[in-house]
Amino acid sequence: MMQSVPIHQRNDMIVRNRTGINNLHNLQESLRRSLLGTQRRRLVFFTTVIFILVAILIISLATTLTRKTKPNDFTTTTTTSTTST
Repeated sequence: MMQSVPIHQRNDMIVRNRTGINNLHNLQESLRRSLLGTQRRRLVFFTTVIFILVAILIISLATTLTRKTKPNDFTTTTTTSTTST
């Protein structure tokens, strides 16, 4: 007659193999989730950097365009007055 032995004390190969496979699946799943998380963070980081660079480019273009259309304050314009007698 067999005694009832707790599962964690059994010496069955089937039980050990199943737990090993389950541990492997759990490891694969956790690695997949962590890698997807880092990919998502990397994507957010790069899009943020690109957005900031584009914003700086637009601001610099806008300032150079407004400087070119605005008259320069450093140039002195001389006006000649003609007097008629």
